[in-house]
Order: sequence, then structure tokens, then C-alpha cells
Amino acid sequence: MSLGRQHAEDNAQGHPAPMHFLHSLVFRSAPLFFAALFFALGIAADTALLSHWQTPALRCVVTIAFIAIAYISIARAPRLQLFATAVVWLSLGWMCAGLQQRPTTHAPITTYADALIRDVEGRVTNVRAFPASSDNDADTSPSEAEQDNEVKTQLWSIDLAATRVEEVTPDHSEMMPTAGGVRILMESASAPDVHCGDVVRLPVRMRTPARYRDPGVWQYADWLQENNIAVRASTRVTTLHAQTHSRPDFSCRIHALQSWATNRLQLLAHTSLLRKIPTALRLTTEDASLIAAMLVGDRTGLQHAQRIHFERTGTFHLVVVAGMHVGILAACILWLLTRFGASRITSTLITLLVTSAYALLTGFGAPVQRALFMTAAYLLARMIGRRTFSLNPLGFAALVMLAVKPSALFEASFQMTVLAVIAIGGIALPFGEHTFLPYARAARRITLLRLDPHLHPQLAQFRVFIRLLGKILSPNHASFATRSIAACVRVGLWIAELILMSIISEMMMSLPMMLYFHRLTPAALPANLLVVPLIPPMMIAAAAAFVATCIHPLAGALVSIPAAWLLHMVRTTLLFFSKLRVADLRTPPPATWQVATILICWALVLWLVRRSRWHASIGAATLLFAFGLLLIPTRPQSHANTFEVTAIDVAQGDSILTIAPNGATMLIDAGGPTGRASSMRTDDYDIGEEVVSPYLWQRHIAHIDTLVLTHAHSDHIGGMVAVMGNFHPRELWLSVTPQSNALKELLVLAQQQHVQIRTLHDGDHLTWNGVSIHALAPAQAYTSYTPQNNDSLVLRMTWQHASALLAGDAESLSEKNMLAAHASDLGSTLLKVAHHGSRTSTSESFLNAVHPQAAVISDGRNNTFGHPRMEVLERLQSAHVRTYRTDMLGVTTFLLTPDGSVSASTSYAP
Repeated sequence: MSLGRQHAEDNAQGHPAPMHFLHSLVFRSAPLFFAALFFALGIAADTALLSHWQTPALRCVVTIAFIAIAYISIARAPRLQLFATAVVWLSLGWMCAGLQQRPTTHAPITTYADALIRDVEGRVTNVRAFPASSDNDADTSPSEAEQDNEVKTQLWSIDLAATRVEEVTPDHSEMMPTAGGVRILMESASAPDVHCGDVVRLPVRMRTPARYRDPGVWQYADWLQENNIAVRASTRVTTLHAQTHSRPDFSCRIHALQSWATNRLQLLAHTSLLRKIPTALRLTTEDASLIAAMLVGDRTGLQHAQRIHFERTGTFHLVVVAGMHVGILAACILWLLTRFGASRITSTLITLLVTSAYALLTGFGAPVQRALFMTAAYLLARMIGRRTFSLNPLGFAALVMLAVKPSALFEASFQMTVLAVIAIGGIALPFGEHTFLPYARAARRITLLRLDPHLHPQLAQFRVFIRLLGKILSPNHASFATRSIAACVRVGLWIAELILMSIISEMMMSLPMMLYFHRLTPAALPANLLVVPLIPPMMIAAAAAFVATCIHPLAGALVSIPAAWLLHMVRTTLLFFSKLRVADLRTPPPATWQVATILICWALVLWLVRRSRWHASIGAATLLFAFGLLLIPTRPQSHANTFEVTAIDVAQGDSILTIAPNGATMLIDAGGPTGRASSMRTDDYDIGEEVVSPYLWQRHIAHIDTLVLTHAHSDHIGGMVAVMGNFHPRELWLSVTPQSNALKELLVLAQQQHVQIRTLHDGDHLTWNGVSIHALAPAQAYTSYTPQNNDSLVLRMTWQHASALLAGDAESLSEKNMLAAHASDLGSTLLKVAHHGSRTSTSESFLNAVHPQAAVISDGRNNTFGHPRMEVLERLQSAHVRTYRTDMLGVTTFLLTPDGSVSASTSYAP
């Protein structure tokens, strides 16, 4: 008889000591989980049915009617209880989705976001410094840096709740009332003398945040709106003082407390005593910033170089204060109170109070809120003596969060939190209950014989075997040997539990990682297995150091030694895994049919694992099938028997995607920052990583065959490094190679990835996947020492009777050279207008020689260069050229057919 059948028969016989404590996944065992599920379905139905036209009053009336009908149905037909309850929660979710107040899309302050210098007055809501970025210029020696007496400035971000703004007219100006959030960037050698709650007035240039009209691209502007920021601004003011000092509100006090905690932690890195301690045992400034992020949720001091190791190894959740951090605190407080004899009610209430205060200290972000609600549900159930089903606290937290903010259902962080809890509590632990967890519990208090009769016979037999083994191994010290063996068994099974939870979590978390972050992190499993056990003792040691430094910095420095040692072990481990080439694989998202199938499989697994061991085996196979399905690559979106040229919306920059008729891909430039922004690192926003790559992934493009750089200006090369790292091209095409740090970085990466580098000049000709390509500029003898517009590699691509001329930023000198050498060969179906429509390019003679049917201008909305120039637009109109602009139409795709015709489609219709 098999072991699984024997267990089933034991349970069927009603054995008083069951092998495990699993309950079937039914409404009675997890009512809050099912309530949250139906509530979420109601929110999803609101979005799917596009029912935003319904008034809040109508929604309330309809929901009350549904509740009344459900109540009557339950009273008259109890069999309909589950169905009626589901309808109630569905209708409540639908109602809450309609009642949610959505962010204001057009705050009054946006009227003045015209880039003119005007005064703005408002109340400070946040002040933070951007992390100092390291100087990557290899041409600057340390001695030269020491001789540089220039005062270094720090970049500061100041958020204002604007109350008044200057109305500028040709005759006069006056301050007018307004409303809306303003994020101001200011360079200063010292910290601004303002605090949250103060009222300030300063001259600024305001602009609306850039919005990229590319499918699949995360919109920074939407994120700012959710954080009540309507416009961004810059100022030339270098010192700032408050006009009036107002009494700070509650949010300001919380922010001040968080900043104070961060500053106390930074003291640990600046204590003179630490200089005498070995490097491995002392905290650096970077370490203190990392601990501040993990302990109090302040991530403003984290640099990109610190974040990337956590991102590449799938361990960024350790930096975000969430369930693990709140759970560690709650467990420590509860254990201490229990050890000191506190009653269940007292220990529960004190633990809730302390964890709530900690949640407020960390800023009370959404992850902390979810963790706090789940902890509260667990503690309250424990207080009233009820066994807590792991999915019930999740249901309680989800209900509260969705009731307050229904749109959270569609946020990646909410979905990943829910999925992580389901993976661990809903699937991994039941698998463990069917296998080894009962034996881990049976190994406790092994010498107490009176416990054996109350256990399942197999578990009692297991305890007898351990005691017998102890007597055999050490007859004279049998009790000690038995306890040692039992302890080894518990540790081994605890490690097995950790491995099981990690495997299932990583398998299931791969879906949102691929869907939202386009990452598959094979190194996440070993990295988490090695690092996660170090986090609880490290957090406890860091908290002890923080408390000690509040007493005296010297005491904090001494107490911080264990925290520094553990943190350095964590960072060293992550650095090792992060350097592996397979640690972080960038990938397109799965197709819709894959996502739907995987969700169905997971729901089936969640139900199967709580039944018999045989059902759990089927669940394991289903889980493996779902993971394998996730890894099936999707087919890139392309158009058969056409030559595609797509201008990607990268604001004031260039990025052109071309797809050959056989599906081969080429990307020409990758956008980047322009003007002063090109030398100013604020949010580490990389156009290649945040805009170009997501658009390509959204089209299920996983690999670029050829990468082309027209010239080394920042608005063309800025995103190239990220694109090359994400898509691993076979070839890189260049024109000239002037002195440029960005170009050096790109060439080094190309060498590391064994990318073939090809240099093209006027007269070069090659065939690329059936497309004939002629290089028209620059000239063979052309040289350049610094990046210039006339460095641009100009390509004419021909396929049968269709052609496209991609002119980069070529100016009039380059155009004259092309007219002189190739006047009869310039005719093209499609023209990529040079230099974003500047008056320096697209001369009348050049346009007449090209004589395109259609043209595209890649430029940014409200750009400071005035592109495209009106004379260029008039010139194109006079030539009867259909002209498309990415600033107005977003991504613009041109399909060139064999007969020479061209059709266009855009992602946005004005």
C-alpha cells in the first residue's frame, strides 16, 4: 500500500491526530480571501465595462439594490448563500471603483507651464538631495581633481504646493491665486534653508512633465500626478530662505522624523572611531544609506550603482520596507513580551501599537500598509484564539487596501505582494505539509514521551526512531544525543522549507517580473537563499545601532559592527551573483494567452494542494507546466512583405526602428537627454532603458540584429548603452569616432559583448536582409574631434521600388556634399527630416532632390529649441509632403510596400 493511500485511509478512519492541518480551499475556511477576490473582480469589471459614465449616486443605489436582493435570496433559498455573497462583494468592488477620486489631470498651475521665468509661491511639502554621482570622466586624473578649486554643487529637489503664481503680461505682472504641485530642481553648494511646511517664493521656469506616446512605456508624468506634482520647474536661484515659517502638519512631521532617523544613521559612517576599525567591520556612507532604506524606508541616498545589484539579482524587495521588515519587528516585539509574561491581549495590542508607529516612521507607503494590515489580521486572530489560515490575513489586507484605493489592483507592487503571499502561504506551505513539515513539528520536545499518543502514528514512530538512534549513537548520553539529532532534523527541514518557498516564489514571481519589469532573474533563487537568512539578524543589529547612536554616536559606532559585517556579507554575495552574465535576462512580456493560462493553472494548483497528496502531486506538475509555458518565447510583431520604418517617440531626440521584410531588426539611435539635462543626473532616467527598450519589448522584440549610431550627441547616443545591454546586437554601425565619454562607454560594452563594429562613410554599400543600403554621409575624408551634427551617418535604404532616407542631424554642409555627389540618387519614398526640423537642415534644393511622399520629424513637445521650425514645415507643405511629428502623434510607423507606396499609422490621434 502506498504511503499517500495509507494517509488517506488514516484520515478517512477519523484518526484523532491528523498528519497535517490543511483545510480545503472553500469559502468557509477562507472567507476574507474569497471576499477580496470577488471585490477585486468587481473593480476589474468596472474597468472592463468602461462604466465610468455612471454617477456615484447611481452606483450606490444599484449596489444597495443588489445587497437587498442577495439578503432576500439567502433568506428564501439558503442554497444560494455563496452566490449571493459573491454578488454582494462584486457590487461593492464595482461601487468603490466608481467612487474613487482620481488624480487631477489639469491642475490650475499647468496653465503657467510655458517655460517663461515667473515667480511662484507656495508651501514646501518635501526637500531632498539627489545622490552625488561619481565622475566617470577617465581623462581627469586625481591630481587634476585636487587642483580644481571650483565649488561643487549639489542638486536639490523641492516640492511646493503652489498657492500663487506670477501672471506676466507685456505691461505688468501680478501674483495670481493658483493650485497644484510643483517639483523644482535647484543647484546649490549648501542645503536650502527651508523645511517642510515653510512658505517660499522664487523665480522658476515651469514645464509639464514629458509624456512619451509609446505603447508599453511607463509614464513618469502619471507617477508625478499620483504624487500631486503637476509641473516640473528649474531655477537659477542658488540660495533659498523661507518667507514665513509655518507650523508643520502631520505629514511634515513624519517626513522630518524620517530625515532625522536617516541623519542619525549617517552618523555611524562619520564617527572618528570607525577609522580604526577594519573596513569589513565598519559602515561607509553608502552602507548607511542602504541601512536607512531598509530600516526607515528613506531611499533618497541610494545611488544607481547600489540599486542595480539588488535589481539584477531579484532581491530589491529587501530594500523596500514591506512585509519582511514589519514581520521581523512584530515577531521580535511579540517574542519579548511573551518572554516577560505579558498576556495575549496585552502583547497583541502593544505589538500592533509599535508596528503601527514603525509604519508611520517609514512613510506609510503602500507596501508597508499591506504588511501592517496583514500583521494586524494575524495578531487579532491570535488574540481571540482562532487558528489563522494564511490566506485570510491576505484577504483582509487586500480588502482594506482596495476599498481605500481600488486602482491599486492594477499596480505591480500590489499584485506582487498578493502573489508572494499566495506562493508561500497558499502553495509552498501546503506542499510542505504533505511532505516534511509534520516531521519538523514532531521533532520538537523530542524527549517528552507523553506527546507521542497525541500524534499521528507515523509521527509517533518517527519520534521513537530518533530516540532509538540517540541511544545507539551515545548510550551514556542518550538524552543529549536525541535532542541533538532532533535539532539537526529541524534545521535541515527548516532549510528544506526555505528552499521550497524560494523555488515556488521565484517560479510564480517570474510572471510579474517579465510582465512589468521585463526581467527573468535566474540568480534570484540562490541569491535569496543565501541573503534572506542574513536579513533578520542584520536588521536587528542595525536597529540596535540606531538606538545606541541616539544615546551617543560612539556607542552607536561600536554596536554597528555586527550590522556592518552582516551587510557586507549581503553586498558581497549580491555583487558576485550580479556579475554573472545569466543573472539578469531582459525579455519581452508573455502574450495575453500565456498570462490567462498561467493564472488558471495557479488557481487550480491553489485548490489541489489542499486536498490529498495525490492531488498535490498533480498540482506540482501543473505548477511546472505553468512555469514552462511562461518561458515559451513570443513571436515579434512585424508586417509580412513590407519594409517597416518606425519613429519612436523619445521626445527631443531620435530613435528609428527598421524591420526588414524577413523580420530582421535594426535600431538607429536611441534618444537621450538634451541641453542642460544631458549633464544633470537626477532620477537616473535613461531613455534607452525607460522608453526605447519597453517599446521594443511591447512588440515582443527580444533581440536587435543591428544597432546604428548616427553621431555621438546625447539625444542620439544617450540610450544606446542600455539598448545594447538589453538586446545584444550582432553589429554596431558608426560613422566617425570623436572624443566622447558616452561613445567610449558604448565601444567598451560592444567589445565586452563581442559586437562586430562596422564604420561607414559616403560611398559604402551593403545588403542587409534583402534591403539595399547606401551610406551618403559623412565623406570618406571627414574627421571630427568633438561630436557635431555633420558627423551624422546618413543612410538610404531601398527595398524593391520603396526607399527611405534617414538623415540623422545632417546640416546644410552635409546636404550640399550629398547633392554634389548623389543628386540623382537621393529620391526616396520616405524622409526622416534631419535635425528635428531645424532651419539648419532640409534645404529647398535637398528636399526637391529627395522628393519624398511622406516625412517624419522626431522632436519633443514644447522643446526649448523651437523645433520644428515653421519655415521647414512650410517648405514640406509646399512640396506636398505628408508630414508626421512624434511630438503630436507619438510613435509613427511607415509600411513601405514593393510597389513604392507608403502607409502610416500613429499611436496617438490629437
